[in-house]
Amino acid sequence: GGSWSYALFLFLLVLFYCNAIQATHLFLGRVIMPRSFGELRLLRLDEKTMDRIPEASDFRVVSVIDWILMAPGMPAMIALSDDLRVTFLGKAGVGYLRGGRIGWVNRKLARWQPYQEMERGIIPSDALTVTSPAGILPYFLPDLKFIDSFGLTDATIARNPVTHEPRRLAHERQPPPGYLAERGVNFVVFPAAASAQEAMSYGLYAVQVGPALWMPFDAPSREWVAARFAQFKSTLENARLLMRGPFDIYLGPGATQLLYVKDRCGPSEPMVFLHIVPAEVADLPASRRRYGFENHDFTPPRPKRRSSVTQSCVVKRPLPDYPIAAIRTGQYVPESGERLWEREFRFGDSGNTENPRD
Repeated sequence: GGSWSYALFLFLLVLFYCNAIQATHLFLGRVIMPRSFGELRLLRLDEKTMDRIPEASDFRVVSVIDWILMAPGMPAMIALSDDLRVTFLGKAGVGYLRGGRIGWVNRKLARWQPYQEMERGIIPSDALTVTSPAGILPYFLPDLKFIDSFGLTDATIARNPVTHEPRRLAHERQPPPGYLAERGVNFVVFPAAASAQEAMSYGLYAVQVGPALWMPFDAPSREWVAARFAQFKSTLENARLLMRGPFDIYLGPGATQLLYVKDRCGPSEPMVFLHIVPAEVADLPASRRRYGFENHDFTPPRPKRRSSVTQSCVVKRPLPDYPIAAIRTGQYVPESGERLWEREFRFGDSGNTENPRD
């Protein structure tokens, strides 16, 4: 009996020391959600370890449960664990497991899982998209052909040299310039939506793929969309074209939003200024009344891996619900203040634009 008790005690002791730190990470990961799934969580840091962190904003220090520290040798083990996480997990980019990664996966599942109710055969056979990382999307959209932009399923991307630092394990390969266009990537799919209105907030197009289930997507050609989907909705379907230029600008239905559309977007588009002049200055926030307009300047989104399908820029800017007298917009260089182009649209009482002028 004594030998069994001794063996059980040793087993529990080893079990505790082997699992206490990771169990604490898992527990705290569910209680304290990180800012993003890529955040590396540490339990305790000494000054030596802190000095080795390249970007402190990517790390979070949380307090370990005090009773664990009472175990003999545990403070030293925690210090070693944090040191190894900084050395390997933070540098290699694999410190995403535990609570943060679990939360990210759950959020992604909630957005894409409704597609499992979609009927098969709706997605065109020649539709090809790119995603990263591959896994959840291909599982719920089995009819859609995917390219993993990290090279998991593509030999060309997998063998493309890595030219950036720091290295990130399994997340550092990128398609060679022009490769996705060469492959014929022509489709961008967005998370499932419960209504046409919600779907229109994601992409340029949407099709109903089930009861209360819509698939928003982008494609480079309206003609391609029309030839492959019997019925579809377009964000620009009932929008009014205000101008063509560096951006094509549309006024959305009901004058509720402006849409900036550009066929190809660069990696560093100049800032866009958007000044909304109300019919009555009293409608402005108190801090803006002396200027006479609301400022809604924005930076066009940089191309992402998935947007490299069409290289299109689509920016939707909601308009205030008060009566609008005019809208002034254009692009400028923040450093010098130089305006690259500008346009003004004046509004009548009905909400329609009139007399647009440069």
